[in-house]
Amino acid sequence: MGDGVGPGEEGEEEGEGEDGAVLVRDSKDKAGPHLTFSPTAWQAFVDLARTL
Repeated sequence: MGDGVGPGEEGEEEGEGEDGAVLVRDSKDKAGPHLTFSPTAWQAFVDLARTL
């Protein structure tokens, strides 16, 4: 997943894809699927998560 942030406490991992897309996957299942977010959508998610 590139040069993104490493595993979090719950085992998630994020990285950067083409065109700045943010890729998120379960670090415990590296062969499994990943979610793809636009940079704008990912930032909106992060901003919302910080308010919870």
